[in-house]
Amino acid sequence: MRLAVTAALLLVVSGGACGKPGAGERDAPSTPGDDADPGDRDAPTTGVDGSLSCPVDTWCLETSPVAGVRLEGVYAVDAGDVFAVGAGGVILRRRADVWTQMTSNTTADLKGVWGANSSDVWAVGVAGTLLHWDGSAWTPQTGVTTRDLEAAWGSSATDVWIAATGAVLHFDGQSWSTQNLTGSLFAISGTGPNDVWATGENARVHHYNGAWDVGGSINPYGTGGTNNFFAVLALAPDNVWVSAAVIGKETMNFTGGAGAWTPHGTSVTIFAGLWGTAANNLWGAGQSGKVGHHDGSAWSIEVPLGVTSALRAVTGAGSHVWIVGGDATILHRD
Repeated sequence: MRLAVTAALLLVVSGGACGKPGAGERDAPSTPGDDADPGDRDAPTTGVDGSLSCPVDTWCLETSPVAGVRLEGVYAVDAGDVFAVGAGGVILRRRADVWTQMTSNTTADLKGVWGANSSDVWAVGVAGTLLHWDGSAWTPQTGVTTRDLEAAWGSSATDVWIAATGAVLHFDGQSWSTQNLTGSLFAISGTGPNDVWATGENARVHHYNGAWDVGGSINPYGTGGTNNFFAVLALAPDNVWVSAAVIGKETMNFTGGAGAWTPHGTSVTIFAGLWGTAANNLWGAGQSGKVGHHDGSAWSIEVPLGVTSALRAVTGAGSHVWIVGGDATILHRD
């Protein structure tokens, strides 16, 4: 069972950590609605001040078609098409600046989402819940696994990876395969078919370069350091970030070579999600409604107006960035 990040941070101070930050927050699941006429749930994009526009370089709250649900994952196919998933099988989609609820055909908690394009999207969740969107409907994929599925990433429609409890799953366009790894994995990222990174609780950091380092997993903190990581983001083979609940070393950055991990503190903010486009444009979604931005030198932390829930995941496209979290929170910045 995962603990809230506040508890995780206390454990780090005493020598250990456990659980993904914010996961202890239990928002009431919503009931998936009928998607026959999504337009019935349309609502305008609204800034935190109640206006219908959002100033450039400002975080604004967007209107969710569901209330009270914990949103766990978000992925932007492009600036005009964004998917979000959460508790109770909720799947939301943003098109034409409006979020609507989709028919997911499940009530299981969903944790992650990734898509090759607007008609090829994967959503993953607890107890082996695996859904595929083909542009018309979400279809459950049965018989693949019973493990909890936590996150998805891919380099193409024929190279899809899923972080799961004790394993990583891979889809080659035809079938799924499973590689057992140590730990409850709930974060995965990569730069291509032969550069994939996965991590999680009691997991260290696993790397795939044609084969998984089953016996030689990486610990950025060295011998005796934490084995609990909450997010991973690979921007390039020699630019990989992970987050953990270690004071002063809340993020670590791999820059290539043996042991080349550099700590970057965040003023005790723990990130459940990381996303970025370059070394000087990195975003983190954290507890207590905190958002982090790394400009290539240091992290700056802010709490967008009106946000009180833990933030869980972040994505973007072009100059646009979206963050989702508890209580159906959806943030947007352009």
